[in-house]
Amino acid sequence: AKSGYLDLRFFLIRAVIYLIIWVVLSWKLYRLSVAQDADGNPNWTRAAAKWSAPGVPLLILSATFAAFDWLMSLTPHWYSTIFGFYFFSGSGVSAIALIIVLAVWLRSKGILADVITVEHYHDLGKLLFAFNVFWTYIAFSQYFLIWYANLPEETFWFTDRQKGSWLFVSLLVLFGHFILPFIVLLPRGTKRHPVALAVVALWMLFMQYV
Repeated sequence: AKSGYLDLRFFLIRAVIYLIIWVVLSWKLYRLSVAQDADGNPNWTRAAAKWSAPGVPLLILSATFAAFDWLMSLTPHWYSTIFGFYFFSGSGVSAIALIIVLAVWLRSKGILADVITVEHYHDLGKLLFAFNVFWTYIAFSQYFLIWYANLPEETFWFTDRQKGSWLFVSLLVLFGHFILPFIVLLPRGTKRHPVALAVVALWMLFMQYV
């Protein structure tokens, strides 16, 4: 039943559509942001809002189907209707972590040192904390619903990851992606210390890779 959807030609057409959506949205919003920095005209902000309104659902839908195509299809007999949200929430964690790393690196080079303040790092730290909790909520929801339904075509994916060498990886994700960052990011001081925040952000990027 899935062979038509996973047909190579249709698969590649969808990939091109995803990339077009992402490139057009990012390029347009980037140009509007640069224009606003140049003259401060509020019309650029209104134009960005008009692009963002349809851009948000387009991004969510395209990222969801990209997750189905590029990740879930590696195990074509398994499916989870929440997997797209799982991928999307993880992408949010990665994006914020990367922004933190770049901001700290630019500061170390004397670039934007007077523009990016401690308050910005504090806000970025709170966003990283919030998105990581959101990712954990989605990850647990996916696990709990599959465990509760107890359908063989769904449970095997998690069963394989609870035995053998996979068990270590699963525990690493549990403690390394949620419990450790939760404890470290909870204090106010961590979020206001650029170097400490950058270390946590790098760790989060590594855990997203895992």
